[in-house]
Amino acid sequence: MTKSDPHKQMKFTQNHWECLWAIIPQVDEEAKELNPKTRYRRHIGDGFFVSVADGFACIGIRKYFMPYGLSAPGLERPTKAGVSLKLDEWRDIMLIAIQTK
Repeated sequence: MTKSDPHKQMKFTQNHWECLWAIIPQVDEEAKELNPKTRYRRHIGDGFFVSVADGFACIGIRKYFMPYGLSAPGLERPTKAGVSLKLDEWRDIMLIAIQTK
């Protein structure tokens, strides 16, 4: 959940957490190097993606779906199920990740 909207939250399975924990260093590097060319998106299972984009100073974790009739990767559409973590909230997750290793 985010500090700015504590009522908005997401629930992950153990597999989603494991996938997210595995890519945390890559996501953190992308977040540190935000520039106009930054565009990072990684699938963590069951339609969930973690993304870092140049237009926003945040890390997005969102569920996507494939519209009927489409099947090519990259054509997924976002749903409302997701959160955007500000960079300070992301740093809090990084601290937890470091402490649990």
